[in-house]
Amino acid sequence: MLVEAMNPAEIATQVYREYSKIFYTTVQRLLNDYDRERRKLKIDKSRIYTKHYAIKTAGKNNWIIFIGKAPSKEKYKGIACSNVCCMVYYYTSKGFRVFVPSSDKIFLVYNGHLFKRYNERLNLNFANTLEAAIHYFTYNAYMHPHILEKNGKIYTIGFCKDGFLLGEVKHNNVWLEWKTFVSRNLARADQDEMEKELIDQLHNFMETEIKNENSDPVKLKIMQDKIKGITGAYIQ
Repeated sequence: MLVEAMNPAEIATQVYREYSKIFYTTVQRLLNDYDRERRKLKIDKSRIYTKHYAIKTAGKNNWIIFIGKAPSKEKYKGIACSNVCCMVYYYTSKGFRVFVPSSDKIFLVYNGHLFKRYNERLNLNFANTLEAAIHYFTYNAYMHPHILEKNGKIYTIGFCKDGFLLGEVKHNNVWLEWKTFVSRNLARADQDEMEKELIDQLHNFMETEIKNENSDPVKLKIMQDKIKGITGAYIQ
C-alpha cells in the first residue's frame, strides 16, 4: 500500500510492480469488457469512446484504468485498436496525488493542485479532485513534455489537448512531477510557439520513421497518437 512515509524509489518500485501485474491480468479482462460494450451499444467506430474502470489491488492501492480507441486508428476494429492509461492515486497530508507509470520508465507524478487548477480554469465544477482527475485523463491522456533548464533546476512543460502542464524533473531525471495546469486561453505567445515547434518535431519524426525500412512501428504509433491527441483531431 502506498503511504506518505515512502521515498520516491519505494513509491516507483511498488507502482511498477503492481502495474506489471494488473496490465497482464485485470487490464486484459477490461479490454474484453470494453470491446463487448462498444459492439453491444454499436458505438461509432470513429469515436475514441474513453471509458474508465476503478479497481483496488491486493496491495490496497486504488487504480483507475482508462481505455479508448487509439487516436491514430481511423476506425475501431477490435482490442488491437485500443490504448490503455493506468493511474494510481492516494491522499497525503499535502493532499491528493496521482502516479502514472509509462513504458519508457519515465514516472509521471501529478500533484492535486494541478487538477484543482484544471477544474477551475475550465469551469468544470467538479465536487472533488478525483472527479477532476478522471475528467483530465479522459480527455488529456496524450501529452508531450519539453525540458527546460533554469537556475540550476530542470523544469518541464507538457502540452495536451486542453492546455499545458508545468512541472519539474527530479530524481535522476526519471521523475516528472507535474504541479499545475494552464488553460489555452491563458497561454503566452512563446508557449504557443513552443507547442507548434514540438508538434512540428513530432510530424518530422513520424515522416522520417515512415520512410525508414527499419522503423519501430510502436514508436511511430505513439507519435501519431500524441499528435492527434494533443491537437484534438479526433471524436471523443
